Amino acid sequence: MVAITGMEIGYAALGVGAVVGFAAMYGAGGGNAAIAMIAVACSILGMGIGKVGTAVIVQPGQLMEEIAYNDEYLGEVVFQIQAEAGQISPEIVALNEKEMPLSANETRILGEEKSRIAGELQQMSDEDREAIAEPLVDRILADISWLDRLSLSFFDLLWIALAIGAAWKVGSGEAFEE
Repeated sequence: MVAITGMEIGYAALGVGAVVGFAAMYGAGGGNAAIAMIAVACSILGMGIGKVGTAVIVQPGQLMEEIAYNDEYLGEVVFQIQAEAGQISPEIVALNEKEMPLSANETRILGEEKSRIAGELQQMSDEDREAIAEPLVDRILADISWLDRLSLSFFDLLWIALAIGAAWKVGSGEAFEE
């Protein structure tokens, strides 16, 4: 769901708990406390797998999209790559690193260089953009700890609790007794 919508939907955890509880109860031929415990464990496992899957699959894709298709940001990356390769004069590199404000002439010179790079970006294919962004994405993700990438918030804990409750209620058969 995160890959499709681009955001986490907490209510889905409630649905996961209910579906897992129902599947466990249906598979066992009835609900009881033992089945409910199995449903709770499976719900927690499923949400954990979903959270890790988001960190491993979705986050890198979202970061790639943010870098590769943001012309202003990708332009700065291309500027740095070309500067390191000696394709941009040291004077222009110094202007880019200079504290503001720049003189009118400095602004014009730096603006012309950035416009040239913007023109190059317009001509680039998606594959070229992603090839330029990929090392930066890898570097950024390597600098973020797994705990930060998984980022459990108060709301995550709330949804987990609701999913556990739903798995327990459905898996134990309580939902069908009412």
